[in-house]
Amino acid sequence: MWILMIITLQLTNPVHIVYADMVESFSSKENCIERANNIMDKAYESGKPVPPQINLCCVPLNLGNPYV
Repeated sequence: MWILMIITLQLTNPVHIVYADMVESFSSKENCIERANNIMDKAYESGKPVPPQINLCCVPLNLGNPYV
């Protein structure tokens, strides 16, 4: 299982996480990446690109399976 996370960073030294939240969960890495790309594309197409301090990432959820 994969989770799509949104992470807001403070980009001054030292860089640190200001906010993090789970957006959605997915059964595959590919579906997670596709959704993240879709969110980024829609933001860009709307004329409001995602600012550099906002990051979307797909994270494997450890459910006790070493071969996630």
